[in-house]
Amino acid sequence: QVEAPEVLQASSPIRRWVHKLVSNRRFEVATAMLIMANAVVIGIQADWTMLNQGTPQPHSFEVLEHLFKIVFTLELLVHIIDEGYKFYALKNRNLAWNCFDTFVVASSWVEDIMSLMMDKSANVSALRGMRIVRLVRILRVVRVMRFFKELRAMVQGIIASLRPLVWCLILLLLVMFTFGILILQIAQQKMLDAPEEDYEELFTAFGGIMRTVYTLYNTITGGMDWGDAAELLIRIHPIMGLIFSLYIAFAVLCVLNIVTGVFVENANQITGGDTDNMVLEEINARQKIQNEMRIIFMRAAGQFGMPGDKAVELNQGQFVDFAQDPVVQAWFRKHGLDIEHEASTELFRLIDSDQDGSVTVEEFVSGCSKFIGNARRLDITRLRNEHTAMRQQVSQLATLMMRRAALCRTPE
Repeated sequence: QVEAPEVLQASSPIRRWVHKLVSNRRFEVATAMLIMANAVVIGIQADWTMLNQGTPQPHSFEVLEHLFKIVFTLELLVHIIDEGYKFYALKNRNLAWNCFDTFVVASSWVEDIMSLMMDKSANVSALRGMRIVRLVRILRVVRVMRFFKELRAMVQGIIASLRPLVWCLILLLLVMFTFGILILQIAQQKMLDAPEEDYEELFTAFGGIMRTVYTLYNTITGGMDWGDAAELLIRIHPIMGLIFSLYIAFAVLCVLNIVTGVFVENANQITGGDTDNMVLEEINARQKIQNEMRIIFMRAAGQFGMPGDKAVELNQGQFVDFAQDPVVQAWFRKHGLDIEHEASTELFRLIDSDQDGSVTVEEFVSGCSKFIGNARRLDITRLRNEHTAMRQQVSQLATLMMRRAALCRTPE
């Protein structure tokens, strides 16, 4: 979320400092490291509890838990102060993560309240609630994905694949259910025709529709060797072995390959979604540069004693003095522009679109945006067309002047 510069200028110094802190990459890295450290501590605590049943936990676990809880609460408050009411706004693209962070932090404090209730009374319902709340601490590990794009992409891929997975399972279930009914009917007829034979192994694998579907599922997913199941069916009738082989070929070579193709296509769609995210990041980066331009321009207006609003204007002399500021020159060099005294005068003439001898903040932002970055094909094509049109006009003008000169040389 990129705050407008006028909002940052009008906000309190504390909020400006908080915004600078949150925008720093080191703050995100430190938060991610703390989340991973908390996940490691939770894992060590669970391992120690399992290996030392009935033994009270060391106080170091409790101290670390309270420390992480306080740090994550402060981190949440910092983000709330930075974004203000927009933190829970529906238009905020981080709303889901913000609500998740709030839930995790609130659950940690609810755990303390439940602990106090446990100390005062041995209520069974409070004990169950305490166990549920403690399970929520595991969700803190999920917050690590917020800071790593690769993890977010993988999780988004898994979530997006849930719907195709359900339909694939339904398709497999229909195939196994249909083939299972066929096996049961033939097996039942075999038992009626030869009741004296031993059908214990056959009944173990195909004794009912649920058990039959389970066996068919194991044969195509590696739970059991499909050859063992085929041997049981061949005892009923050799044709059953052939039919079962056709089922394996259809389920493994056809259905599962189609399922793989569906997931690959879904992954391609997710890649397209990542492209949209890249476009969004590019737009945010451009918006950030424009906001920096506005802040720099307003800083220049403050140096010349002008009010910090959008109506402020700088004349050519003020703009040249403003461009000689080392901070301004460093910012321009950062974006590929080397501004000297003569260059700043030429830059003023190029930025002053209405040629009124002054530059507004919007003219400054719009003009500088055209000079930052590499030349685009559209710009080169526009210059080429303008050059061609100018050559045609010059050629027509030269032809006209030659005709006029010829007429002047003609004797009366």
